[in-house]
Amino acid sequence: MLKIVFLGTSGSFPTAKRGLPAIAIRRKNELILFDCGEGTQRRMIQAKVGFKSKMKIFITHLHGRSYSRSSWNSSNAVSFQ
Repeated sequence: MLKIVFLGTSGSFPTAKRGLPAIAIRRKNELILFDCGEGTQRRMIQAKVGFKSKMKIFITHLHGRSYSRSSWNSSNAVSFQ
């Protein structure tokens, strides 16, 4: 079974109620993340998605807002395939 969680649905700038684009998909014990914009980790905690499972991160487009300020960039090893 798949569980889809919209972690952020705002455009270029976050609002008080909407974070930058990010989608989490839970598939069994695996977590798949698409576009981890700034604030995604906080939204993951709020949505109770968790960090302890096997995780794949997909970046659908590259520009500074998508990943340069994100703590994913410095605290987690990411391999691009």
